[in-house]
Amino acid sequence: MTGWLILSAGSSIHAQNESGEDGVLTAKEVEVISYYYDATTQKILGNEKEALSLFLLCIAKDPKNAGAYFEVASLYNQLKQPTVGVSYAKQAADLEPKNKWFLVLYADLLVQTGKIKQASKVYDQLLKIAPDDQDYQLQKADILIYLKQYKGAIAIYDKLEKKLGIIPEIILQKQKLYLAQGKYDAAEKEMERLIAAFPNEPEYYGMFAEFYLNINKKEKAMVMFQKVLELDPTNPIIHLAMANYYQDNNQPEKAYEYLKLAFNNPEVEIDNKIKIMLSYYELSANNAQRKKEAEELMDILLKVHPEEPKAWSMKGDFLLRDEKIDEAILAFEKVVEYQADKYPVWNQLLQLYAEKGMYDKLESQSAKAIELFPSMPLFYYYHGYGNYLKGNYEISLESYQSGKDLIVNDPMMKIKFLVGMAEVYGELKKWSEAEANYESALAIQGNNTLALKSYSYYLCNTSKTPNLTKARELIDRAKKIEPSNYEVLHVIAWIEYKSGNLPEALNMIQSCIQNGGNAYAIVLEHYGDILFKSGQVSKAVEEWEKAKTALGKHSPLLDQKIQQQKLVE
Repeated sequence: MTGWLILSAGSSIHAQNESGEDGVLTAKEVEVISYYYDATTQKILGNEKEALSLFLLCIAKDPKNAGAYFEVASLYNQLKQPTVGVSYAKQAADLEPKNKWFLVLYADLLVQTGKIKQASKVYDQLLKIAPDDQDYQLQKADILIYLKQYKGAIAIYDKLEKKLGIIPEIILQKQKLYLAQGKYDAAEKEMERLIAAFPNEPEYYGMFAEFYLNINKKEKAMVMFQKVLELDPTNPIIHLAMANYYQDNNQPEKAYEYLKLAFNNPEVEIDNKIKIMLSYYELSANNAQRKKEAEELMDILLKVHPEEPKAWSMKGDFLLRDEKIDEAILAFEKVVEYQADKYPVWNQLLQLYAEKGMYDKLESQSAKAIELFPSMPLFYYYHGYGNYLKGNYEISLESYQSGKDLIVNDPMMKIKFLVGMAEVYGELKKWSEAEANYESALAIQGNNTLALKSYSYYLCNTSKTPNLTKARELIDRAKKIEPSNYEVLHVIAWIEYKSGNLPEALNMIQSCIQNGGNAYAIVLEHYGDILFKSGQVSKAVEEWEKAKTALGKHSPLLDQKIQQQKLVE
């Protein structure tokens, strides 16, 4: 008579003496049992590798120990090594072909290792042992679907339905399988059965409508949509579905009516609304009607979702596209108010502050951005630049240095920081430090226009000993690269002014203004200086007045020039 010691679900070890009769265990059998129990203990303690070694010792001592093979296979599965485990699972299943636990593990490992046909045969074994087990039937159906044996999978589902009745998930799966085979009539019948069984469930009518749309039966789809509206007028899906229906049927006005209903429904997910607004972003760029619709939808979006950062971000993008910068800034400020960890929005916001000359906000908001993103160099740059423009040179220098130390494999950004630091050192009259930073920037890229024009301007205006020759050489290199850059033209104009060549200085400063320099304080102030030296006093004062409210820094002498109506140097 054979005896068994049961150790865990599905696991057992042989406990008969070597002669095949029950009785006193041999020393070898005692050793195997000892290894097995020690292995089980290690497994319970979570020591998977120690348990594996001990179970393998069991197999070495007792090659017919099905339980040990099963445990080894299970452990390899836990260790994410199904390719190794599958052979041990096979051994366990071969030794005990009617053990459900062994067969289930073997089938699972076969699936994981891509041996789907073999797994299918194992599930056939399981279904012979337990023909009514629903889990085995569903697993077998899944495998047949993977193997594209749809007819067999449908047969299993039909068998389940006879026993369990109508189950929506099974009907929907059958419908998909019929569609995959192009059997539209059979798929339609399955949907009809589902509707008949659940006549008050709007979701299924919506699915039926989508089915009809997919097979181009639009009239029948509309009947289903109307049924959804009848059962659930506030359904979050139906209005978008109706909008798509009318859009596909070239009825944009009707489509837009349903879009508005969808946007007014707080149950419609914000992401779906944002996707629609993204499509309007392109459609409304050069279309007045679409632009009007986009604005109306955006207003509804913000009314329904007033604290949703995605909505405000979308609003900011539209305003930025339409060059409504001040309003865009307010929208992006709302984004970071409601969700502070939006790096791209912070980046956009700080850039807009810089462009609009909002230096107080640039300085304060960049400090907040640094707190949120302490490892991002760009925010230190904005903080340094904001403080530079406000005359906080020591703070600016500290911020530039902190950001520069964070830069990894970005030479162009490093140049920006080096140039920024050089400009600060120039204001602090630390000439050698300024020039060392400029030279370091040009050592990275000799024809970098940012470094060339800033260094050139420094040499003719800020340095201890102006060097117009080197300044001219640097700016000429920049002009070859960017001949219409207003900053380049401004520096050339200032070099000509410093050289006493007033006609050329006037010509270049006017060219600078025509190319965008008219928005910046220092350009307008220098235009006034050149006009004054050229004898055009009233025009000079006009330009100085404009410089007062323009972007960027102007010289500390500007107020004095305006008050005295003469050039002060």
